[in-house]
Amino acid sequence: MSSKKGSIDDPIELTASPLCKTRNVAPEIILIDSESEEEVEETKKPTPVSSSTSSSPSPSPSLNEEQAAILEYVNRSESPSIFMTGSAGTGKSFLLREIIQTRKARWFGSDEAVAVTAPTGIAASNIGGRTIHSFAGIGTGVGDREKIIKKAVNAKHSCHRWYKCKTLIIDEISMLDSSLFEMLNEIAQNVKNDSIRPFGGIQLIISGDFYQLPPVKGRFAFTSPLWTQSGLRSFVLKEVMRQKEDRFVNLLNKFRTGEIGAAELDDINECHEDVLGFPDDGILPTKLYCKNKDVDAENNYHLKALTTRPYTFRSRDVWKGPTRKKFEVDFILQQIQRKVNDLICLKEQSQVMCLKNFPDVGLVNGSRGVVVGFERSEQAYPIVKWTGGNTTTVKPAVFDQGVSKLFLQRMQLPLKLAWALTIHKCQGMTISRAEMKLSDAFEQGQAYVALSRIESKSGLKLLGERVTQKDIKTNPAVTNFYANLENRQRPEGEKRKAQGGGSEKPHHKRQGNHRDLEDDGYCMGDMF
Repeated sequence: MSSKKGSIDDPIELTASPLCKTRNVAPEIILIDSESEEEVEETKKPTPVSSSTSSSPSPSPSLNEEQAAILEYVNRSESPSIFMTGSAGTGKSFLLREIIQTRKARWFGSDEAVAVTAPTGIAASNIGGRTIHSFAGIGTGVGDREKIIKKAVNAKHSCHRWYKCKTLIIDEISMLDSSLFEMLNEIAQNVKNDSIRPFGGIQLIISGDFYQLPPVKGRFAFTSPLWTQSGLRSFVLKEVMRQKEDRFVNLLNKFRTGEIGAAELDDINECHEDVLGFPDDGILPTKLYCKNKDVDAENNYHLKALTTRPYTFRSRDVWKGPTRKKFEVDFILQQIQRKVNDLICLKEQSQVMCLKNFPDVGLVNGSRGVVVGFERSEQAYPIVKWTGGNTTTVKPAVFDQGVSKLFLQRMQLPLKLAWALTIHKCQGMTISRAEMKLSDAFEQGQAYVALSRIESKSGLKLLGERVTQKDIKTNPAVTNFYANLENRQRPEGEKRKAQGGGSEKPHHKRQGNHRDLEDDGYCMGDMF
């Protein structure tokens, strides 16, 4: 039942009955008697956002030349494996969605043939996938290695997923450690009964930027010998799609690689100025912090300061499978809480962020808005005005999380308070306006991830102390990895020249298209 008082202590229950009567709202989520985990996962997802005052949504941007070349290469008959990288904002996630569609079409629309994964729930949600732990059937992935592999190979559901998989997509590869990468290979080879080919012959589509946030524990995936053995063809996207200011793009690239001097520091520190001209539309810039405690304090302070009536929405959670193992239940709850909270308290004028992609109304994971009211209905859904100018009524969406045979579906509003976010939470998002304090950065890639979320320099304001060289942390192993990657595309003469070698031998001039990949297995943006 919905709340009559609308207080924090009396949350609005997202019950099934009224939802079923409302157009474009999540249907009732019920327990499924079938043993098949896949039946739960393939439950039709609702359209939880309805437009009320927006113009026709703009069409999805078309692929640029380098993206189109990669897509064509991936879809060759031999199904080659690739590693796709590039700076933040070059359209890696957008291209991945195109690849997902075309690979599924290759296998007659089969979701089982194309596994879409990422190391974290937030990253997986951004591309419509699931966590790599959930797909692989490895639970938390912590414990005795051989036991974890044996369990994944012998478990009915995970074995079925691996057996049916033709293409494995892993996004945000920087957050996946080398040990897990090797474990996935062993599981695939066991299930496919193919110990010769990497991953048992499964096509790998790996995407990410190693200059961004590293694994929580362990080493980068590229440090494993398996990385080279997998025969990945490397593509580096060059054209930045998120940021449209050339000067800002160049500045971000300097911060990405750590090649910054006094001029770059002066340039970025201009964003400390108070007069930035943010639009006066009631949508405040999101503050990005390095630490969770700062985010919680900021959001709680602003929510309590609002004198408008509170509406609290409680999620509807449905479990499928045995819940006897407390560590699995706790792990799933922890992971799904990172995607969406079980309790969401909103007031008019609350600053919010969208947690899913809704291209039909021009919203993406990370879109910013402000609550301008609530529907006058029993459920009192929030009405949100977004930075793009459109206004929508936000309704519940379904969020998934599972490990092994245990699976949870959570129905909740795809919103979170957004006066502040952690930098970890915003990786993969595009944010139009943000304030951040980079002097607190404590991890490699943290400052770069924060800065590169922003569409333009005009949408950025820096807080706290001036940014200095010590705030920009990069990993030497990553720098060497990209240097070696770039060196491998150079014609032989240029390689010898860079290494102080002898005279240059004649070589065929590259024609600037993807067919040149067969020369050495690598591709850089200058080839397009």
